[in-house]
Amino acid sequence: MLRIEPANAKAVEARLAPNPDLAWSFTYKGGTGGRHTVKLILNSGSRRTLDTTSYTMAAPPPPPTMRGNIFYPDGQTLPNQHVGINGNITLPLKSGQSLLLRIEPANAKAVEARLAPNPDLAWSFTYKGGTGGRHTVKLILNSGSRRTLDTTSYTMAAPPPPPTMRGNIFYPDGQTLPNQHVGINGNITLPLKSGQSLLLRIEAATTTPIENTITAGADLTWSWTYTGGTSGDHLIALILVEGGKRITLDTTHFTTG
Repeated sequence: MLRIEPANAKAVEARLAPNPDLAWSFTYKGGTGGRHTVKLILNSGSRRTLDTTSYTMAAPPPPPTMRGNIFYPDGQTLPNQHVGINGNITLPLKSGQSLLLRIEPANAKAVEARLAPNPDLAWSFTYKGGTGGRHTVKLILNSGSRRTLDTTSYTMAAPPPPPTMRGNIFYPDGQTLPNQHVGINGNITLPLKSGQSLLLRIEAATTTPIENTITAGADLTWSWTYTGGTSGDHLIALILVEGGKRITLDTTHFTTG
């Protein structure tokens, strides 16, 4: 009988079968680290130890630990646009594990997305938040508790301001004209939104001001014919009306004889 007494595990006994030349062998698969005492025992009703030896076994290597990396972005300053974030992990996900990407913008609510690594353990995610300022990015392993595998950051430029409506009166623009109908024209820079309207106001020197709603075409140009026909200076104002507010986009004048 062979008895193996590991330092850190329960003793094992195995019955041996010597071959015709009286040699025997046994493969021990316990695999615990530390000192092991080995005894060869003859059992004939009572037990007599025939020989004793020992050996020391190195501790088994620890199971591999999940690691993760965020490759991009990594500290960059980026324009205000969608950001492709990518990286990898070092082991396949086990049952009950999930991989999360957490983005913490300085000026907006944090976002978490569940990632699905591909067979080569790489992952990617496109962030469409688009807020300005510093963003902290965390790669998180969720297996009941949450463990951060990697952290980085990037800075995003502030988003451009929304475009502002502009308007122009092209003609007339300071001319002295004969006393006749006057074709007035110009453009705006953005299509009108719901609740907006466009007015042309003409203030003649000797008559009550006139206001007329005008419509811009698909190319954002507009035109209107003034048939007032009074002499003197005329002030023209292009006005955007929105929610009860009046915003003057452009002014000019003309004089009729």
